[in-house]
Amino acid sequence: MKKKFSTILAVLLIAMLAISPVYAGGVSGKIGLGSITFTGYAYGFSRDAVTISLYATGIPDVTCRNASGKVVPGQNPVPVTGDTSANVAPSFDENGKFAVTLEAEPVALSAVEMGCPSNRWDATIDFVYWNYVKITVTENATGNVLWEKDSSCTTTRNPDTITCPAFNK
Repeated sequence: MKKKFSTILAVLLIAMLAISPVYAGGVSGKIGLGSITFTGYAYGFSRDAVTISLYATGIPDVTCRNASGKVVPGQNPVPVTGDTSANVAPSFDENGKFAVTLEAEPVALSAVEMGCPSNRWDATIDFVYWNYVKITVTENATGNVLWEKDSSCTTTRNPDTITCPAFNK
């Protein structure tokens, strides 16, 4: 009986070792301000190169200045986007993670789109109330999306904070 139990135990142990575990990949970290940033880690992806992308939308706080120096706030500016990506050949730590840092500036719009009286005015984005963020990991070799997460966000000013529940846990 003891020999039979040992044999069964050995077979189960070999089977467990032969089956490679499947790890779900992911990204964890914090969304931050400056422009729009993500700082954190990616884990569970193959050692092949991947592209990690950050996309965000928000409402800008705009200052308009004309040639004679008159300054007025932008009125009803259209939403802006921020978009960036990094091509990463992962350098893993001992836990299978690699660092990720992304920063996207808001895409430039015309002065009229940013709420100035005409395109002869200079428009400056002073702050963006970011309201949506999405991070995507794409495998470079195949173009397959390996991981993606998005979140609505709340941004405040004075103090400048951003909270995106899917990322700021």
